[in-house]
Amino acid sequence: MEAIGRDWTVDVVFQDRPLGLGHAVGCAAGVVRGEAFAVLLPDEIMGAPTLLDRMTSVCRDTGGGVVGLLRVPPAEVSAYGVIEPTGPEDDGVVPVGGLIEKPAPADAPSDLIVIGRYVLTVDVFDRIAGLSPGAGGELQLTDALREQASDGPFHGVLCEVDRWDTGNPLGFALAAVDLGLRDPVIGPALAEHLRALG
Repeated sequence: MEAIGRDWTVDVVFQDRPLGLGHAVGCAAGVVRGEAFAVLLPDEIMGAPTLLDRMTSVCRDTGGGVVGLLRVPPAEVSAYGVIEPTGPEDDGVVPVGGLIEKPAPADAPSDLIVIGRYVLTVDVFDRIAGLSPGAGGELQLTDALREQASDGPFHGVLCEVDRWDTGNPLGFALAAVDLGLRDPVIGPALAEHLRALG
């Protein structure tokens, strides 16, 4: 804990029912004190903090929300929220005019998916409060972000760091192996074990 300093506090809120990511973020409305805030989904691990740093800078410069983005093959878009760009990428930053949750590949407005990093402005809480259940019967954060993107500045930042999606068994296994190999204590023994399996 000392590695991240002492000048911080933790507030804990509970999502009493699994009503979607939009609902989960909305549960924090009472503890966010008027400033932009970050949402980091714990099942996505990033290899460096630079993506979040860049997203925070874009939010500060534009005054609007920012999502992390990843370019994927078209066949994979149906598992994610996908952005509708309103202009070209500029140094990894993409203006966003809309978002669609889990579109069919033929209906996707781009091949840029939203990954589990968000820097949001507090007006998102009003958008969440007005949501109706969307895809899967849940309150989708993507629906609230679509409203924000249609009304004002909203951007995405392309992820250029290693990313592991541990929300599925293969992703979890790959994260464990990749990060284990990078660890100076267990890495050599793990590498030797994997070579022996090969």
